[in-house]
Amino acid sequence: MKKIETHLLINAPITAVWSAITDFESYPLWNSYYPFIRGKKGAGNSITVKIKPPKMMGIRLTAIIDSFAPNRLFSWKASILFKGLFERSFEISLVVKDDHTTLLTQKTTFRGILVSLLGFIIEKSAEGIKQMNQQLKSICENPIAYTSIPFTNWGGTVSYTAEKMLFPKDIPELSHIFQAAFQTGKKVKLIGSGHSFSEILCSVDPHTWIIKLNYFNQIDFSGMKPVNDGSKQLYSIEVGGGVILEDLIEQLGAKKFRLLNVGSITEQTISGALSTNTHGSGIKHGGFVSFVQSISIVNGNGVYIKDITSGDQPELFYSVCCGIGLVGVITSVRILIAKNNQSEVDARFIPFSDLSDQQNLNKLLESNEIFEGFWYPYINTVYACKKNIVDAPNSGDIPAWGLKAAYIYGNIIYKSRISLIKKVIFLDKWLIPFFFRIDKLVTPPLHFVRPKNQDSIEDFQKDSWKEMYDCEIFFNYQYAAEILSSLNDMLDAGLKKRDYYCEFPIHVRFMRGDEAYLSQGYEGKEKDKVFTSLCIPGVPDDDKKNVYTAIANKVQEIILKHDPNERYRFHLGKNLPPDFEYPDFLKNNPGLPKWLQVREANDPHNLFINHPWMTKVLGIPYEITISSTVMKQAMTDINSI
Repeated sequence: MKKIETHLLINAPITAVWSAITDFESYPLWNSYYPFIRGKKGAGNSITVKIKPPKMMGIRLTAIIDSFAPNRLFSWKASILFKGLFERSFEISLVVKDDHTTLLTQKTTFRGILVSLLGFIIEKSAEGIKQMNQQLKSICENPIAYTSIPFTNWGGTVSYTAEKMLFPKDIPELSHIFQAAFQTGKKVKLIGSGHSFSEILCSVDPHTWIIKLNYFNQIDFSGMKPVNDGSKQLYSIEVGGGVILEDLIEQLGAKKFRLLNVGSITEQTISGALSTNTHGSGIKHGGFVSFVQSISIVNGNGVYIKDITSGDQPELFYSVCCGIGLVGVITSVRILIAKNNQSEVDARFIPFSDLSDQQNLNKLLESNEIFEGFWYPYINTVYACKKNIVDAPNSGDIPAWGLKAAYIYGNIIYKSRISLIKKVIFLDKWLIPFFFRIDKLVTPPLHFVRPKNQDSIEDFQKDSWKEMYDCEIFFNYQYAAEILSSLNDMLDAGLKKRDYYCEFPIHVRFMRGDEAYLSQGYEGKEKDKVFTSLCIPGVPDDDKKNVYTAIANKVQEIILKHDPNERYRFHLGKNLPPDFEYPDFLKNNPGLPKWLQVREANDPHNLFINHPWMTKVLGIPYEITISSTVMKQAMTDINSI
């Protein structure tokens, strides 16, 4: 058994502290460790709890409330898979010190067979609980605007402390915040779910105001409109920029609808998914921008621009799409949806030669609506997933033993391999293939038919893989087989020499091009071009030799051999090779000059520019002008929000 116990003095009445603790709906607004709790309050009731230790993927558990004594005690307990394996209990107790001061005691206890093996999880939990306590203290003592907020992104690669975190309730309030920020020399940073790995989420300015769109969470089914798209009958609905994809998918499914294509990650907000052009896989589908009809934004001048379309305002539309939040804040989106068909899913291991031969790869992509694979270098195998629309009832059971084995290995044991590899450095070239073979052994084949919005195989996609998706490179699909084959040889040689290696499988996906200027699939009007993407989860080794750079150089070598005008791209929401700078970006992204022009017109004061990354990669200076004559009045205004 292991226990974490903390004590905290909060300068607020006990009723205010209890209200914050039991206001589960507001947890996503401030609680980084328990960002989600749903269920009926009261002893004996069942609740769903999401736990998110720093630098780790979140996990959802079903817990039972033990105690719920108003203004005194709240506790629950939960177990993973079965009792005795890994159990945790949580307790918060409150004691009045005086009318305006409360003593909080928080205890988290871990029990079970795996406790002694999972010390790293408990260490991260202690760090997360400490951070949560400070966040609770902040919101209880500053109930209007959360101040001195520490922020860490989804992958744990970026963190900083913002001066304020603001939650505008409507368009006028959001506009007012922007105007006041400019007048007082503040920077503004829109944060969705924090999924991005790169410095676009970060700020070096300690006076940054973080904007969260939690109140922009409407899903307007009453305004649904039919859309004729050739042979397909589609519909469109308006969705708030703060809506989480996961929640949207759930609500669409309840009404027998679905999104047209979804990526592996559904924790993102709508505004975040569109700002980075999140994508799924398949040569018939583009990125998120392909499914959007119109966008509404508030730009850096605080001006609300409603219903921007690719027909009426194409330059602004394609600058906001994949604009990484630097043109304006997306307040709502009209998005295309479809009737929720049945989807047949087949996932199993196939030989790497099926991807490294262009003819075989063509057959896989042309015969399946969606195809993606997890490529295991060093053992020449791919965990391939095919999805197709079928006219058939639900069928096929997901094997319980496979789910448990994949969960325990993938989400608990799998992460510890990195530290083991780093410590036993002379054995890494044997350990990495060994771990890959173990993973192949515990991951079962899948075959089932489900509604399209329930066809994810995320239970078998290791949470640790998702966390390590640090870099994503895109290139012309017609060179895919040759590039994959060459990379396979290169990675084998790199591991043997210990120059670079991949500790996790590489996610291979495909997408059609689009017209968003900064998109990884930008080809102007040539939207039918198909791209291959490689999500590379490599971590720099002890010598700081980066696998991203090695792969990018090999991709560039092969495509330039075929066409000197050909380009490769990087996903801006993920990490870039350390030597990738503005001249490289400009050379590979022909839409950048137009995007810079539109961006400057909509954010002339560089309100959204707050990190050297934006200068290094995009060529934008990140200073703003402070208007001292109106500073005092503006500060009075903003503090009243």
